[in-house]
Amino acid sequence: MIEQLKQAKNWEDRYRLIIQAGKNLPRPSDNELAQMQPITGCEAQMWFQIMPKK
Repeated sequence: MIEQLKQAKNWEDRYRLIIQAGKNLPRPSDNELAQMQPITGCEAQMWFQIMPKK
């Protein structure tokens, strides 16, 4: 994903890559979403969760 983002020609291509990647992720349960931080100001509903690096 990082290499694809680096090779993207403009912000619209990067945006498209991120949206497509998000569609491939499993949807968190309502309980998991309640523990995550919402990201305000986005076109879509988004949340983030900080996880330790493995």
